[in-house]
Amino acid sequence: MEHENSELAERFADTVDQAYELGTSLGLSDEEFRMEIANAFNEWLGEKRPNLI
Repeated sequence: MEHENSELAERFADTVDQAYELGTSLGLSDEEFRMEIANAFNEWLGEKRPNLI
């Protein structure tokens, strides 16, 4: 992507990796992890959520 911020993308990937490691250590299943990540994104995005439909 021509508008991608590579530093931000790397930080995002690192954050997701760390979250996955924590979820795994807490014994979350893959589905539970996906739900937690989705809930965190929804909370973070708040009213900024784009309408993708």
